[in-house]
Amino acid sequence: MRASGTHSATGTGVVVPLYVYPGPQWDAVINAKVRYPSVRILIIANVDSGPGNGVDPTYVSFVEKAQMAGINVLGYVYTQYGKRSATTVDADMAKWEAYYHTDGIFLDQMSPHSPSYYQAATAYAHAHSLWLVMGNPGANAPGSAGPDVINYYERSGYPSLSFLKQRAHLLYGSSRWSYIAGAVPFKPLTVRATAPFVAYLFATNGKEPECYCRLPSYFTRLVATLSTL
Repeated sequence: MRASGTHSATGTGVVVPLYVYPGPQWDAVINAKVRYPSVRILIIANVDSGPGNGVDPTYVSFVEKAQMAGINVLGYVYTQYGKRSATTVDADMAKWEAYYHTDGIFLDQMSPHSPSYYQAATAYAHAHSLWLVMGNPGANAPGSAGPDVINYYERSGYPSLSFLKQRAHLLYGSSRWSYIAGAVPFKPLTVRATAPFVAYLFATNGKEPECYCRLPSYFTRLVATLSTL
């Protein structure tokens, strides 16, 4: 059952881009949440570069199963760096809500220089029971750019503390930001050091951080580390 609420940071959670058909890997994330219930977990669901054009019963089942475990699910919507029609983006968001009752939306390919576009998309989502919006420029972006959470880092390697401590980032507080680190080994000390600066994070040992077709081998240890903070 979908949770209702508004975004606020209470400890650092995990955002999991899970662009794989529901099955064992979704179960692994759900099991980690059951084992470490204090850690907030987001799953980004992606049927077909978006919600697809019809209801998939397997996705319905797994989205509900994840939500029942306390996980929030975001539906993937790409924006072509602000060039995709706002009407089309709104339609995709509406499909996620109608087909799968997701908790929110993940706006991918986010332009950091089109605040009005993303502010409008976020307002549309909020008005249609999609209470959590994460934007993904994958690079630095203003904290006022629109979405509730901005994934301001998506690349190989962990972000540096100097990046995380930029004045513009600290001004908005940790609840505004998230990061995704690809092609990295599990470094619990680094996770502990960077976690206070973000609402959510993800690390994977996959060679291509943009290909989220499997969980990292250390996923449960990542969640366990955050549970101790």
